[in-house]
Parts: sequence; structure tokens; C-alpha cells
Amino acid sequence: MKIYVFLTLFISFLSFSQEKTIEVIAVEYPPFTTLDRDDDGLAFKLLRKKIIEKGFTWQPLFLPPGRAIRVINSDQWCASFYPPTSTLDYSTYILDENSIQIGLVRKKQVAEFSWESFDDIKRFKVGLLRSDKHSVFIKSFTDAGIHVFFLESVDIGVKMVLADRLDYAILDNITFDALSSEIKNKLQLSTTHLLETQISIHINNKCTVINNSFK
Repeated sequence: MKIYVFLTLFISFLSFSQEKTIEVIAVEYPPFTTLDRDDDGLAFKLLRKKIIEKGFTWQPLFLPPGRAIRVINSDQWCASFYPPTSTLDYSTYILDENSIQIGLVRKKQVAEFSWESFDDIKRFKVGLLRSDKHSVFIKSFTDAGIHVFFLESVDIGVKMVLADRLDYAILDNITFDALSSEIKNKLQLSTTHLLETQISIHINNKCTVINNSFK
């Protein structure tokens, strides 16, 4: 009996020791990645569910956007929910097929919130999440002459819009729907979408063990 118990404990120890802890770079972006939830957000919940049998422990590494960019550009990373620049060697894996519509939010008005081109909104101050200076997404705004204010989180963007410190701020439909009724009733999400995306994880191609787990 003692031998059986010892072997059971020993095997459990070996299984535990073989688990790999992988840090996943993320920024505060509720409800997808956030310190305010026990499961670290919807994105982490999907990630852990997808490869639960692979023996990985996914450890969130929450960073401000600017620092996340620097860590990713240093190439000293394995996994990230924050998108790397296109010049790096990485793979992207979709965790959920449902689309997320990303647009802009403003204080509620009677008129529909839409635009035909960036020329229609270039006189407004727009809050966007901080990104790499070479980002094509950011460049599309600055090239149009739009005054871009870099945000450390989408929550800050919402607060700045409500405080009249920004005209518009980036926000997606899922995050907008998750806002409290009191706040949501004061805001208006654009019907024009900047882009549509899906919850995805970005993996540095140097981390072959992780890449193989997604195949």
C-alpha cells in the first residue's frame, strides 16, 4: 500500500514537473484580457480550453501597450495576445470563429455615427491603443491628418470621451455591450467598422513546442 501511494505521488510529481509555464503578453482590454476577472478574460479562457491537454500553464504577463511592443520587438517572447508587427516571424492561431467589430465610440448623438472616409473625421481627436510606430493601422489615421492620442487601455479611452477630452476612442462591439447600462446609455458606437477580427493568439515561431500544439 505504501509503495502504491509513493508511486502515485511520484508520477503526479513527474507530470507536474513536465508542465511548461508560458508567459502570454497581454494588455488591459476587458473583457478579453483583464486582471479584473479570475480567468484573466475571455481570450485566456479560450486559450486554456483549446489546448488543456497539452501540459501548458498559461501565465498572463500584463504590460502597458508601449512596453508590450518593446518586449515583442526584442524577440524575447513566446506568446502574445497583443499583435506583433508584420516584420517579425510569428504565427497566428484563431481561438474563436466569431467576428469582433472594431469601431469608434463617441458621446451619444441623434445622428447615426458613421463615415465614408477618414476625411469625414479628420478634424476630431481620436484615441487609439498605443502601437508600434510602423503599424499600418495607426499610419492610416495619421496619413489622413487625424490627431491620434495614444491610450494605455480602452477603459481610459471611454473615460476620456465621457470627460470631453477625446472626441472618439477605439472600441469593439463586445466591450461596448459589456459596459454598464449607465455608461452605455451615454455613448454611441459607430456603425462604420475600422476592421473585423477574431480572438487570436500570436506565437513566436522560435517556440516550436507551442506551435506544434496548435496543429
